[in-house]
Amino acid sequence: MQDLKDSGHHDYSGTQGLAYWTTTSMLGWLHELEMQGKARKILDSGYPLRYTARARDVLPLLADEALLGMGVWPHTGKSLYPDRIAACPGDQLLIIDAMDQS
Repeated sequence: MQDLKDSGHHDYSGTQGLAYWTTTSMLGWLHELEMQGKARKILDSGYPLRYTARARDVLPLLADEALLGMGVWPHTGKSLYPDRIAACPGDQLLIIDAMDQS
């Protein structure tokens, strides 16, 4: 089992990621979820910042690309996996690794 508080490199190749994107400094949505008690920062010692949150609180936000900063950076990459997102139960605990590109 992977230690979620370990900031070392992780191999995500075997995981079922729901989304990936690159942004500059658009992490306000995560901070807002944390302030509302809907996300919990579990790693804050450099990169990545790691949060956990329930799918029901995060997945609706994926529809708002501007809020999440998608397309803001000239070399933005993004991948959304609609089938995985649709199949993800609302009570699923998600791991969110955030590394702004500022």
